[in-house]
Amino acid sequence: MIGEKSLALPDKVDFSRRVSQQVKSSPFVKLEDGVYTLTAWVRNSPGFTRLEMYAAGNNRKRLFNIRGENVHWKKIRIKNIKIRDGKTEIGFLAEGRAFSFCYIDDISLLKNR
Repeated sequence: MIGEKSLALPDKVDFSRRVSQQVKSSPFVKLEDGVYTLTAWVRNSPGFTRLEMYAAGNNRKRLFNIRGENVHWKKIRIKNIKIRDGKTEIGFLAEGRAFSFCYIDDISLLKNR
């Protein structure tokens, strides 16, 4: 996509991975309360029993199930993520067979207007 690198989730054996990040307000950047949209670009092989992007916070979890093979980069999104108290967790879960892969790029969390 935009840069030279992307998040890669492959392996030579059957695997289970979880990659996540706590997004929260800092002294330099405030994560305002409101409704947000999480987007990412993905490209993946077949061979996953579970492949999903999620946003979690305030005792609620929103999921996007990535289905089938995506030979070309595909934009995915989760809309209407409610953020309170200046924090949320975003991430990806993958359960794949040997030699499956998923590449993830250009992740963004934007407040709806």
